[in-house]
Amino acid sequence: MKMVNKNVVGMLVKSLERDGVELLLLAVTFLKKLSMFRREQEPYLQADLNVVEKVSKLVPCENPDLLNATLRLLLNLSFDSELRGKMIKVGLLPKLVSLIHSKHRVIVLSILYHISMDDRCKSLFTYTDCIPIVMKLVMDCEEEHAEIELLALCANLAANRRNAQLMCEAGGGLRLLMRRAFRFKDCLLMKVVRSVAQHDGPTRNLFVEYVSDLANAVVRCDSEDFIIEVLGCLANLVIADLDYELLLREYELVPWLRERLRPGAVDDDLIMECVLLVSTCCSDDQCATMLANEGFVTALVDLLHAKQEDDEFVCQLMHCCYRLVRHPQTRARVLRTHAPDYMLDLMFDPNPVVRSVVNDTLEIIAEHDETWAKKIQSERFRHHNENWLDMVESRQAEDTAHDMYGEDEIGPYLQEGMLDRPDLFYGEGHDSVTLQGDGNLSPDYVVDEVFSNGGAAEFLGHHAYPRSEFEVDDQYDRPMNPFGQPTVPGYGVSNLEGSFVDRF
Repeated sequence: MKMVNKNVVGMLVKSLERDGVELLLLAVTFLKKLSMFRREQEPYLQADLNVVEKVSKLVPCENPDLLNATLRLLLNLSFDSELRGKMIKVGLLPKLVSLIHSKHRVIVLSILYHISMDDRCKSLFTYTDCIPIVMKLVMDCEEEHAEIELLALCANLAANRRNAQLMCEAGGGLRLLMRRAFRFKDCLLMKVVRSVAQHDGPTRNLFVEYVSDLANAVVRCDSEDFIIEVLGCLANLVIADLDYELLLREYELVPWLRERLRPGAVDDDLIMECVLLVSTCCSDDQCATMLANEGFVTALVDLLHAKQEDDEFVCQLMHCCYRLVRHPQTRARVLRTHAPDYMLDLMFDPNPVVRSVVNDTLEIIAEHDETWAKKIQSERFRHHNENWLDMVESRQAEDTAHDMYGEDEIGPYLQEGMLDRPDLFYGEGHDSVTLQGDGNLSPDYVVDEVFSNGGAAEFLGHHAYPRSEFEVDDQYDRPMNPFGQPTVPGYGVSNLEGSFVDRF
């Protein structure tokens, strides 16, 4: 790291402009060692250095040691997608293809494999001799299994439609691939065949004559890894003229698939391929009806319940349900399960692929079932108006609390009977005889105790009336209250603070 910080990479790159072989070999070897760690590859990304452009000038070269060091440096740099793009721009791809037959083949195939990882670069191999060369290497391999780098490159190249066509057209390429794959039970080679089968059109139609071999291999082969690739290849064969029901019955694939669709019965990879094959077979209405009668709908729903946290399983199972609801014969069976309930929960799933296939399935269900159409509409309304509904629910909760506790919002304490206990207001001196049944003071107490003792003013308190309506004067022209008692000092009512006279 200290060398990188000291700009050693820049000085070494400048030395690549020299002509001395020994100096070039030393500089390239040094750069290769510095590029072994990803955090130290940042200087190679600097545009002003042009590392890839200067290194590509050394490919090819007459010195084998220098060529080997240069290719290893390019291999280290090819782990970065930006640097791989620069390799394409400087025209390094044809140079690398021309070196496949050299003794540096493994390194060259590794670099080409990294370049083929980018989808935008796969089509560029069409304009080179790479595909015929690698196909010949695979077919002429004398060992039981070809080099893993070679097969990995073929699998990546087959993911492109045009490349797959070239593989099949190259001297009966598909027939030779199938023969070698079944002979040696080669999983990687079968993966190449599976990649070729994913493209529709004339390439896929070439597999019709091999369908029986593939189905037979599923039930007869002992290698689980090979079976996984064979199932994936069969799942890719969506062919209109293919009788899936006859295929499943003739090779006894129905009980074989049903046994392996149980959660935990086999490895998840094998279960996934079984789901894919069932989904492909459900594209045919007669085969879909047969599978529904064999209990596959319930098995798929149980598997969905067990794998509901796995987005890949959920997506493929929902796609299988989508194909089932497209047929009138199987739609009713799906609606009688819990599958529609799961779909309602997945309508707004964060995964866009899951969300898309679920909504497409619900659209078909809504078109043919009015009850579910209302449920789907209600769920969509609830989701799109979730904020508004939450506000309404919170407002209703507040109104309920308001009705329970009153306007003062004192809380539940007022519900404990405090207002029904007048002794808390009038003290212990008032016995039960003084109070009525409803807790109010009796009229006898008011007359005997309050008015006769001159306490009317204090009893009335803030309930006293204005003088203009009720107050009169006695014979001495002194004001009197409505009960005939004087309201000035000297007549039994003291002029204390808070008295009737002070208030008015």
